[in-house]
Amino acid sequence: MKSWRFLRCKVLFLLLLFPTQGHGQVSIQAELVLTVGSDEPVLTAALSADGRLAYAIEKTVDYGQRRQRRVEVYAMLPDGGEKKRIIPDDYFRDSEDPNRVLHVTVERLEWSPDGSRLAVEVTAQGGTATFFFKSTGGALRIRGGGNVVSGYGARWLGDNGSLGILEEAVSPRLLHRVLVLRVEAGRTIPLFRPRTFAGVAWVPGRMQVVLVERDRDFADPPRLLVGDLASGGVSDLGPEPDYLGGLRAAPDGERFSYFAGQKKLVVRKLTGAVERTISIPFTRYEWLPTGGALAYLEPQGPGLRAGWLAVWNPQTQTSERLVPEERISDFWLAPDGSHVAILTAEEVPALKVYRLQVHIP
Repeated sequence: MKSWRFLRCKVLFLLLLFPTQGHGQVSIQAELVLTVGSDEPVLTAALSADGRLAYAIEKTVDYGQRRQRRVEVYAMLPDGGEKKRIIPDDYFRDSEDPNRVLHVTVERLEWSPDGSRLAVEVTAQGGTATFFFKSTGGALRIRGGGNVVSGYGARWLGDNGSLGILEEAVSPRLLHRVLVLRVEAGRTIPLFRPRTFAGVAWVPGRMQVVLVERDRDFADPPRLLVGDLASGGVSDLGPEPDYLGGLRAAPDGERFSYFAGQKKLVVRKLTGAVERTISIPFTRYEWLPTGGALAYLEPQGPGLRAGWLAVWNPQTQTSERLVPEERISDFWLAPDGSHVAILTAEEVPALKVYRLQVHIP
């Protein structure tokens, strides 16, 4: 088994400096606190609200006369401390032949709001399922069953015991249906039927979800909805014929955003009122928890997934690369904005974690 090397750096980088008009300056200071790298690739990661890092790796093991690719998932404090193995490399087994370890890919990791639970989205043999684990290790059992449900895109809701989850309505994941899983009760509740959706964004801290409705034939223009996860009711905000994708709910629970052009991000209130438009590339992005700033992956070129981590400043309405020396393929923000993890765009990707100090006057 190849070892993992953890590197702590105490060099403080001033990575972002924005001039403002009469209000001092907006800055983000970042300290590199952890590097995870080896001959085996990191697949994905997630940061919890209480400051822990979860990450999945793919490793090669000798199995009889063959070599197999397997996955493991670990959790640890990014500022130091012992790592905890949540999923060992022989966990995922064939239900019909328990002696056979499956080759799977970990697509996503999702912490519960209190950091006590971890949802792990796994793809194997053409299907996707979500497994549930305790943050201390061990399976989190759903009442009346095991620790797995079919579906993808899971997001823990504010009560820590329920998840929003998606199932495929039109292949390949062109349209989705929405469900809520009550883990303790062992109940899965389908919502908003027979509607189908091209975009779904769970509203933080609320039993609400922002939806982009599309009919199965894609004949009618997209419609923006806000759904109530408790009652199953919806509020129709009207059509949005320019919708392209990238639906996100802001951390304040009051706004949502989506792309309506290759360089046009629209920000709306949950009432539907347009607040502003932002000029950033059509790419992966996340809201910072305070100040209305956005972090996004600035593509290296058209159609490329690799690029640089950039931040859009709402005061100056300009962007700046956050870690200009690192070319990345993905990133993950902590819910409180205390840390950011980046996955480097190398032949064998490394995972690096920075502690952030954000100052927005």
